[in-house]
Amino acid sequence: VAMQTPRRFVAAVVLAIVAAVLAVRTPRVEGAAMEVVRVAAVKHIGHAYTRGHSYELLPTVYYGHRSLRDMTHADAAFFIGRGIASMVMFPAPGQARSRSELLYIPEQLIWYVVVFTAAIGFIAGLRCDPLVTCLLAGYAVVALVAVGVHSGNMGTLVRHRAFALPYLGALSAFGAAALLSRYGSSKQGRYGTDR
Repeated sequence: VAMQTPRRFVAAVVLAIVAAVLAVRTPRVEGAAMEVVRVAAVKHIGHAYTRGHSYELLPTVYYGHRSLRDMTHADAAFFIGRGIASMVMFPAPGQARSRSELLYIPEQLIWYVVVFTAAIGFIAGLRCDPLVTCLLAGYAVVALVAVGVHSGNMGTLVRHRAFALPYLGALSAFGAAALLSRYGSSKQGRYGTDR
């Protein structure tokens, strides 16, 4: 129902955001949400202390100095935000520490292209088949956010985010097709004929 017109979709998104904000402000939901974030932070810290190329998502004081029970809402938001960003950006080419990580750079560059074209595919897919597009995007986002906030090791992050690749791959293929179609139509309009 929400996907039948753009206005309904915008209204549904705004309504969902307002409902989520109001729900999180109730003490019971707020406590449950913070507990979920703390559990994710414990798993992240466990990964961050493993051998290999680890990274930190929490403020530095939580790594051995402060209890996660002291985590504030701002710290939780910082953790979730960095987890989402890390899932897309890490391992950045400048973070390579070894030859094996240098060899991984081409795959990471392909990952950036997949994420970019998947975003375009999501927008284009909403115009063609919003239900399938939202299903694919929903599965991808849930998998990527779960991986992003639980990881703390580059190798683990790379392996686990593959759970989202079937869904991202479909959106990415559609996005690439939309880009090629747009490029082809603009080229045809410029020259007047197909070449």
